[in-house]
Amino acid sequence: MLGINFPKQVVKIKYFKTRKQEIFKETEVKVDKSFDLIDGNKAKRKQLTQKERKGQATFRRNILNIYENSCAITEIKQKEVLQAAHIQAYVNEESNHIQNGICLRVDIHKLFDNGLISIDSDFRVVISSMLKSTEYEKINGKKIKLPKNKSYYPSATALENHNKLVFRK
Repeated sequence: MLGINFPKQVVKIKYFKTRKQEIFKETEVKVDKSFDLIDGNKAKRKQLTQKERKGQATFRRNILNIYENSCAITEIKQKEVLQAAHIQAYVNEESNHIQNGICLRVDIHKLFDNGLISIDSDFRVVISSMLKSTEYEKINGKKIKLPKNKSYYPSATALENHNKLVFRK
C-alpha cells in the first residue's frame, strides 16, 4: 500500500500527510439509528483447527493455587484477569507440568507469549526494547513472586528456551 512499510508495532494510523496531499484522513461517522441487538443465529460460522488443550482447566487451577491467585509480575489478585501461562508453548498434555507454568495477568501473558516480556535466570522481568517508554518499562528488572515451594519454581530450562527462541530484544 503506497510503498510505505511501518514497523509491526504500529497498530493504527489516524492520518498521514505529505506536502501535497492527504493520504489518510479522519472522517466523521454518521449514525442513522440507535444500535439494536443482533440475533446471534445470523452469524456466519467457519470451522477452525486448533490445538486440543487437554487438562487446561486443571493446569489453570493448579497454577493459580501455587501463585496464591496473584500475578507473578504485577501481584494483581483479580482472578478474572489471571491466566496460567505456559513458558514453553503448549504442545500436548505434558506441557501442563507445574514448572512450565506461571500465573500472569492477561496483558502480561499476551506480551510474554509474543516475546515482548521474558523472565531471566534470576527470576527477573526483562522487557523488549519495543516496550521502552511504555507503562511496562516500570516492571523491567523486577523480581517475580515465586511459589512458596521451590519444587514449583518455573523451569530454568523453559525460561532459557523462552529467552533464546521467543524473546525479542
